[in-house]
Amino acid sequence: MAESLNAHELLESFRTGDPKAYTVITEKFYSRLVEFSFQITKNETQARGIASESLQKLFSRSHLYQTTEHYENFLYVATRNASINYLRYLRTIT
Repeated sequence: MAESLNAHELLESFRTGDPKAYTVITEKFYSRLVEFSFQITKNETQARGIASESLQKLFSRSHLYQTTEHYENFLYVATRNASINYLRYLRTIT
């Protein structure tokens, strides 16, 4: 079961497309990413969407990551950038 895997085993499962690894990663990072995005956007609905999109982007590139730090860094950078882009978008429509 993916929940009992160490970091290296989880990374290998993730890189090969194991759905259980995706579940473990989502459970580990989703709420953290929502909170991180909310700190920037101050909009919970938008923060949830941004967190979901960041995870989706990660999963579409699962074969590229060499370490768990790579995909963790990617998640936070993608979430930060999407949150900032959301704020930029708000400024253009007001």
